Amino acid sequence: MVRVPSGRRCSVRPSTAPPRHPIGCPQEEALRRPQVSISVRTALALTLCGVTLAVGGAILATTFVGAERTVRSLSSRLVDNAARRAEFEIENFLRPLDQQLRFTASWAGSGLLTPRDVDAMRRLLAPVLEQNPQIAAAVIADREGNELRLLHDGSTWGLRQRLADRPGEQVWIRWPSGSRSTDRAPAPLDEELEAGPVPGPDAVPRTWFEDTLALLRSDSERSEPPELYATQPYRLVGTTRLGVTLALGVWGPETEPLVVAFDVLLAGMRDFVSHMTVGENGSVVLLSEEGRLVAAQPRVLPPGATEADWLFRFPEEIDSPLLQAASAAYARSGTEDAAGANGAQRRFHSGERAWWGQVRPFELQTGTLLIVVLIPETDLLAERSAIRRRVAQVTGVALLLALAAAVVVSRRFSSPIETLVRNAERIRVGELDAAEPVDSSLREIRDLADAGQRMRAGLAALMKVEGDLQLARQIQRSTLPSTLPKISGWNIAALSEPADETGGDTYDVMGLDEHGHLVSSADRCTRAALLLADATGHGVGPALSVAQVRGMVRGAVRSGADLDAVAEQLNEQLVVDLPRNRFITAWLGVIEADRGVLRYVSAGQGPLLVVRRDGETSRLAASSPPLGVFAGRELRMAPEIELQPGDLFVALTDGYFEAFSPEGEEFGLERVEAVLRANLGRTAEQIVEALERAVESFAAGAPAEDDRTALVLQRTG
Repeated sequence: MVRVPSGRRCSVRPSTAPPRHPIGCPQEEALRRPQVSISVRTALALTLCGVTLAVGGAILATTFVGAERTVRSLSSRLVDNAARRAEFEIENFLRPLDQQLRFTASWAGSGLLTPRDVDAMRRLLAPVLEQNPQIAAAVIADREGNELRLLHDGSTWGLRQRLADRPGEQVWIRWPSGSRSTDRAPAPLDEELEAGPVPGPDAVPRTWFEDTLALLRSDSERSEPPELYATQPYRLVGTTRLGVTLALGVWGPETEPLVVAFDVLLAGMRDFVSHMTVGENGSVVLLSEEGRLVAAQPRVLPPGATEADWLFRFPEEIDSPLLQAASAAYARSGTEDAAGANGAQRRFHSGERAWWGQVRPFELQTGTLLIVVLIPETDLLAERSAIRRRVAQVTGVALLLALAAAVVVSRRFSSPIETLVRNAERIRVGELDAAEPVDSSLREIRDLADAGQRMRAGLAALMKVEGDLQLARQIQRSTLPSTLPKISGWNIAALSEPADETGGDTYDVMGLDEHGHLVSSADRCTRAALLLADATGHGVGPALSVAQVRGMVRGAVRSGADLDAVAEQLNEQLVVDLPRNRFITAWLGVIEADRGVLRYVSAGQGPLLVVRRDGETSRLAASSPPLGVFAGRELRMAPEIELQPGDLFVALTDGYFEAFSPEGEEFGLERVEAVLRANLGRTAEQIVEALERAVESFAAGAPAEDDRTALVLQRTG
């Protein structure tokens, strides 16, 4: 092998062909070279001229042959695409709220949120409202009449509490945004909030509470997850702004029914509609299921109209000729046709101007919203003859200029392009030293050369970062146990798969002797201490946090501390160490092999699954809040579990439940339970492998959004 000036390597072969290029391996290039070759300059000139002539001919042919049909087809697609874009934005607006409400309801179900706990309401839900400005208020209420409401208008916080055992009394607390201090003394509500919903035809009675409880009972009878309840748009309590109430029922720790709700502003949806562009003069309007105006662009509204003049009114009641004409056109064609499955397109007149409109229904869990797209016909089919002449003139001139420019461009670009190609090839083979200088006065060429130089520096930095991440991954993986203790009558298996190079999950299994002391030999283990922890987020930061937790647990177990004491010490330390709005869910357990029982503390980690040998499955909620949230909080031990031979106890992080298919469907708890039941009788290692295969098959190659860690305990005798 020999090294040549270009930086490539090749083998020397005998050849009589003379070299025709000063750089490269002449013998090998001679064998690869086609019999007829042309220079880059000639090829570039011929290609540019050919493309220019082809494009010009296609433009002229389209202009004079298929102009009208093409314009009509494109206009129909333009209208339909605008409606689809509106659908997409509305879906993106509502989906995160559904997920956040279900997560909040899980706190209420585990006892972290109650209508009487003001401090927990502020601590847990104030960050939720800050991160989701479209949520105007969060509410938790029970069947006895207790209600706690947290409100946020961007500048001021408010908290209202009603208690059933103090009828006629209420506590109202107000404090500015950014402040965590507040006067807790009872004070009367503002008149605006005491009045409840704004009177008038758009006020909605607070029937959502009873309706949500009815849905909860119905879903519980069918053993299905609670269904989300949502109102139609109305003016929210305590404000004149339009919104909807999203509510979800949940069973509390004492099996009492609770309702968690968000009051959601529709201002974000209105902002999207008001800024959306459809053609040059087109407009988008959003209607409620009853046909009331929810959002509209200023161009379709009367000049100088305020929100009070049009919001939540019927189009025919608004002093807008365009809205009135569109409403009349669809009224003549029939409601069913106007809001058909594929949307109906109609042509109508407003004044002396012809318009095209399409109504597209958008199905929500609240009912239906109607997306209306209005485009003037002049935007679609205006002055076809004039367009043809202008297109022909512009195309002719452009062809002449393009042919002349092709020759000039080919001459100016050929030499620097060849240099750029050679430099790119050097990057490809990993040579990141100084590049060959590019001699060109063209700004774009010089920008490409500078970009190549920056790419070299960036690739070098990335290669270093990649090496550091690989090292961090190796270090983190080394903290996981390489082998698990063997305990008579028990089979234990575990698996951890990070979503990034480093993950925020960890687990540990520690062998103990009969006195509860950590032992190094697995043969002498009569008990075992177990850990599964999940830090919020994933990456280097959460990986360091869970590594710290594992180290502290190992130290505490080595010192012989009790399980509940270990958990409380962890919590106190993490309250100090973790940054704000960060916490760690953890499950700590101890197996007593001689008794066949499992004692544990679950700090926010759940649900935990117990699968009996006959296939009966139980879901166990967390016994305590997550670590690092509440200082001085007593962490309760869960009731001990007795496992019979063939029974399983499974602890999983939420990366398994929240894995998504390419279609956006969640794997869910039911599928996890089905996999566990289908593999009863197999070893714990086989069960973990089956669960991992099921999730990967469901995701169909989609990248994991969260770390996945599983710990399976199986009693065998």
